[in-house]
Amino acid sequence: LSIFVGPVAKSQYVPDELINPHPRFATLTANIRTRRGSKVDIRVPLLKDKNTKKGESQIHMDAMAFGMGCCCLQVARRLR
Repeated sequence: LSIFVGPVAKSQYVPDELINPHPRFATLTANIRTRRGSKVDIRVPLLKDKNTKKGESQIHMDAMAFGMGCCCLQVARRLR
């Protein structure tokens, strides 16, 4: 686990300090985790190209900070 794991989100990637300071947001995050019985577990397929490391196949997001759905955008650009 990372140094970020806090008592509210329990995320490997997002520290609790990034949660909006209004009590509603920490409570919402904790309640969703409690109702689910686990953390949010969002996995998005990774667009593979020649620079992608072997074994990488998805982007993993484990906190409400990433969005209720998937608000992660992966962009591939071809440079000349």
